Amino acid sequence: MKSAMLPNTAEGFTIIELMIATSIFSMILLLCTVAMLQIGRTFYKGVTVTNTNEVARAVITDISSSITYSSAGIQQLTAVTTAGVTSRGYCPGNLR
Repeated sequence: MKSAMLPNTAEGFTIIELMIATSIFSMILLLCTVAMLQIGRTFYKGVTVTNTNEVARAVITDISSSITYSSAGIQQLTAVTTAGVTSRGYCPGNLR
């Protein structure tokens, strides 16, 4: 008899509240995914720039050491025209 006196109220979330919470959580996950992809792109861009700088530094060091230690000096190449573009260059020592 005591149970009949208690009001019959169901507590919990409605389907609309659950759908709103799920959509908000989905948006947060989407933003986190986009942020992680952007961080990955930035990282690999930095790695590529670093590798390019290292190669350029090695080439410049190689050319400068060839110029410094070469007994042949610097030779000017003849002008070469390819597809209407004339290019000129210099060779340090015997390297081309």
